[in-house]
Amino acid sequence: MTDFYLKFADREEALAALSIITAQDDAGETVWRQDMASVAEVDPIYVETGNMLTDAEGVEYPEREMIEGFHLNVRSWRADVTAFLEALPSENLPEPATPAVVWAGGVA
Repeated sequence: MTDFYLKFADREEALAALSIITAQDDAGETVWRQDMASVAEVDPIYVETGNMLTDAEGVEYPEREMIEGFHLNVRSWRADVTAFLEALPSENLPEPATPAVVWAGGVA
């Protein structure tokens, strides 16, 4: 199995770029083919800015900002899907040092 952490401008771009793992459902909607890879949409993702904020009750909490783009994790167990995903442009494969969301059991 190979895990991919992908980023696109929006969901529509992701569906178009990942046509190898999409299909049309009975209603004509484009959906992820879970029989070819596991797909988890993890959008939106927020990261701490390093600043602290204070709420109305005086409790401090870390300020967070949203990371732009549409994010999803794909776990591939098929050689053809893995090769397809590995060939995506580098801007779609950001390789986060600490992924915001990982599969159960950690990173494969």
